[in-house]
Amino acid sequence: MSNTFLKKKSRENGFVAIMATIIISLVLLASTLSVSRNSFYMRSNVLNREFKKTSFTLAESCVYKTLQKLSIDYFYIPTKGGEDILVGSDSCRIHKVVHGIENPNTRTKSVIIEASAQSGGAHANLIVTADIGSPFVQTTFFSPYVTSFLEVSRFP
Repeated sequence: MSNTFLKKKSRENGFVAIMATIIISLVLLASTLSVSRNSFYMRSNVLNREFKKTSFTLAESCVYKTLQKLSIDYFYIPTKGGEDILVGSDSCRIHKVVHGIENPNTRTKSVIIEASAQSGGAHANLIVTADIGSPFVQTTFFSPYVTSFLEVSRFP
């Protein structure tokens, strides 16, 4: 009888050992999957942040290109539908330039520039207000002065 009891007891111990091994394996598998999923999403977030920085910088490049065009042509307006500007292998778009009324005392006017860019699914839409001086007046220098720089989700 004691021999039968020992065989039954060792079978139960084997069953407990197998169940413990399965449970431990499942816990380790779950934690490994959780860590790998979190690092995958973290890498994805970092990539999205880089795309956003790139699109913002491209749109900013369009704004400065517009200011350069305004220094050459005081009455510059982009073509209907916007004007695409190549920046390396990427591009940005000047959507609109709205000219304000020139101040007769300072011979400057305010312009509103709408520019956008896209990189890897990230968009940047900028509305920039700048004061520019008239090139028809003899001054010591011509320098546009940016008065506001705003990123919007879509243009008004």
